[in-house]
Amino acid sequence: MRAAASAELLLPHLKSERVQRLVTSGSQLHGTNISVTCCAWACPGENPAWRSYPGGVRDSPTEHLVEIGERMTLKHWEPATQMIAPHAQLEYVLGGVDQRRDSADVLEVAFESVDRVRTPKSWKHKKNYTGQYWAATTGGHVWFESLYERVALMQLDRDRQVAAISSQPMWIYWSGTARRHAPDFFVRFRDGSAAVVDVKPLALIKPDDIEAFDWTSVLCQELGWDYFVVSDISESEGRNLRFLSGYRYDRWRDSSAVEIMHSHAGESTRLSEWASLLANVSPQPLGAVYSALWWRDLLFDSSRHLSLTTMAKAA
Repeated sequence: MRAAASAELLLPHLKSERVQRLVTSGSQLHGTNISVTCCAWACPGENPAWRSYPGGVRDSPTEHLVEIGERMTLKHWEPATQMIAPHAQLEYVLGGVDQRRDSADVLEVAFESVDRVRTPKSWKHKKNYTGQYWAATTGGHVWFESLYERVALMQLDRDRQVAAISSQPMWIYWSGTARRHAPDFFVRFRDGSAAVVDVKPLALIKPDDIEAFDWTSVLCQELGWDYFVVSDISESEGRNLRFLSGYRYDRWRDSSAVEIMHSHAGESTRLSEWASLLANVSPQPLGAVYSALWWRDLLFDSSRHLSLTTMAKAA
């Protein structure tokens, strides 16, 4: 009931029209290392020696990331009705120095390079797991406050256009109100454009959060930034991306294999058949296939069950 109520509140905000960003060739993602020799015939989260196929992920109808050709789409947050948000000031820490500026004066600030403005306290039996995620796209670590945020970082890390990501980059203060908000991430893209990203599971979004998201959306629109709210990562997508993140490293990317896959652009077949096609050119053909899934050289529905029978299309 709680999730249903939240969904009803959010429907006007999470538009069916999604912002699309072109994904070009290259690398871009963070994750944990999976040490495997030869082909990594393993289930997400399992030892490669235990099974001879990947799988065990439950199906889900939720689709947060939809891959169309070489494009990735994220849900863009917009207020349900036209509104004028209170005037805003932004507080941030750059080079260890606290700074606060009017929103009209922050366009030249490199928010991708700022320090975190907040670090949640730790306590015994704390439910949220915090940590550092290494992003292949930026070559650096990004702090996350929960495992849900880590998966959201993985989604961003698969976009080759991402140049830099900062965590908890700013406090937003709105005039005439005690409300303030610290977005989860600031993303700088290679073309110089930017996006602010908030991450919160659908069932946990409350009316106060909606108001903060609405006002943040208005602010981002004024500054020419995109604003995304990640709220519907399915269990299947999370497990798939955690598994595939082990193949974001360059050692799994085989240029000869990628060239062959590109020569079959537009063709769809099973992962097992892609691996067979690469067997004569790659010493680790299945690893090359998983790397291609991560970097979108092969496109698949990341919200559904991942197995060797999964259909994937060459980009």
